[in-house]
Order: sequence, then structure tokens, then C-alpha cells
Amino acid sequence: MKRPLIFILILFSGFFASPSLSADAPTPSVVENNPRTMTFPPPQFRPAKAERRVLSNGMILYLKEDHELPLIHLDAMVRTGSVYEPAEKIGLAPLTGAVMRTGG
Repeated sequence: MKRPLIFILILFSGFFASPSLSADAPTPSVVENNPRTMTFPPPQFRPAKAERRVLSNGMILYLKEDHELPLIHLDAMVRTGSVYEPAEKIGLAPLTGAVMRTGG
């Protein structure tokens, strides 16, 4: 019964005697050359403008070069679906989608 009580007393005495919690210790913002109080100007963000090109078939391309990484990223948005399907060609949209997905 005495051991847990002694342990608790030692724990609390170390907690209250800690120099970081005493009233005399300076707060981090008071210490000079503290990295927490350093300020920097906000970074300037200037995104590159995309170049717009229209191909002869009406397809619109947006090109934006970025020379930091040697990567090519391509996104294609193709306007397809039964919404664009003529009334006399019902079933063309699902057939086109299946052919595009299978690569044939």
C-alpha cells in the first residue's frame, strides 16, 4: 500500500519541480533567436499560363510547360455518351465506349 503512494508523491514532486513549468522560466517567445518567433515574407506563387490551341478537328488543347520534373501528364475529356447520340443511331454510345475501353 505504501509503494503506490510513494510513487505518486515522487511523480508529483518531479512534476511541480520541473524548471519548464516554474514561473521564473522565460517563455519561448521571449527568448531571442527562437525559431518559433522568426517571420518570413509570404512566398510568391505565380502559376504558369496555359497555352490554348485549337486543332483542325475542333479539339481544344491546353499546354503548360513545367521544366522542374521530366514528366508528361495528359488528361483527356471526350464528350461522349447517349446525350450526343443521334436518334437514328441508338446504341452507338455504348458500343463506342466498349471499344474505347478495350482498346480496339
